[in-house]
Amino acid sequence: MSNKNTPNGDNINNKCCCPGRRNQCVPNGCSCICRGPAGPTGPMGPAGPTGPMGPMGFPGLMGPTGPAGLDGAMGPAGFDGAAGLDGATGPTGDAGPAGPTGPTGPTGPTGPTGETGAAGPAGLDGATGPTGDAGPAGPTGPTGPTGETGAAGPAGLDGATGPTGDAGPAGPTGPTGPTGETGAAGPAGLDGATGPTGDAGPTGPTGPTGETGAAGPAGLDGATGPTGPTGPTGPTGPSTSSIYLATNQSVSDGGWVGLGTSSTFITSTVAIPVNLTIVGIILNIRDYRIGSGMSVTAEIFTSPCGHEAPTSTGISVTVDGPRGDQPVNCLATGAGSVYVAQGTLLSVQITTSDGVGALNSGVAITVITELP
Repeated sequence: MSNKNTPNGDNINNKCCCPGRRNQCVPNGCSCICRGPAGPTGPMGPAGPTGPMGPMGFPGLMGPTGPAGLDGAMGPAGFDGAAGLDGATGPTGDAGPAGPTGPTGPTGPTGPTGETGAAGPAGLDGATGPTGDAGPAGPTGPTGPTGETGAAGPAGLDGATGPTGDAGPAGPTGPTGPTGETGAAGPAGLDGATGPTGDAGPTGPTGPTGETGAAGPAGLDGATGPTGPTGPTGPTGPSTSSIYLATNQSVSDGGWVGLGTSSTFITSTVAIPVNLTIVGIILNIRDYRIGSGMSVTAEIFTSPCGHEAPTSTGISVTVDGPRGDQPVNCLATGAGSVYVAQGTLLSVQITTSDGVGALNSGVAITVITELP
């Protein structure tokens, strides 16, 4: 390797030195690149619009620590770019004011001790040279450590409400849920106003007759009402009369009783005093006791004249003997209805059943009649 001088530095005995600079030369092949002092930090310009992501650039020199910015939203992790080559050293500029202390670099290897040169006068700071062209991309450097997670940024503004989507189809009807428990009865509501009277409904069918209720207690006697008017006189009813036939003589089966007793009709008859109707007969055998199963019968006969045979009126009465718990009997009544003219002869014939003897105390007979 040959030594070569550069406009900004000298290479003497493979050792670079820049006039007025102390250990600020970096060997680069056969030339030296002298670095000027760091300039002052410029003010932060306004944030420009976010442009499209460009290709990964070369790592630049570490700048001064700026003021803490607002926590931004977490962006996607980018790929680590490749470390670029150091550019060529520009001409020495005028010395600028002292910049902030940069980070401590790694300790380099100890170089050979050079000869002490004479101190030259301090030169004026030269103008900043133009930015050199970007060097070719260097090889991919090792992946750096993951940085700490930044604080969550402030919530963004609510976006505009999107248009209402179309209604989805109706879902199937769900199963009926279980019946809930009956709630407690609420308080009674106020009485509503009386509504208008509705039209009379049709008469319903007659219901069944209810059971007769128990008789209620007798009510108090009401006050006597006023006497009503006398009603019209009704028609005169029939008057009754009786023909009494009796005898104290013994009467046997087939005997006749009229005016006394006789064995023949004609000798015992009485004459009817007026026109009348025979309606009944009463027979009493007095003290004669007839046995069980025996009987005594009295039958009325009439005849207009004695030379004509008597005719039965069909009106008769029978006294029967005792039957079971029936006591001794002596009386009986019979009824009928036969018209008889005035003057007609009348008599009653007595007949007895087997076993009945003569009625020694006689009998008493009443013929009941109605007058026209």
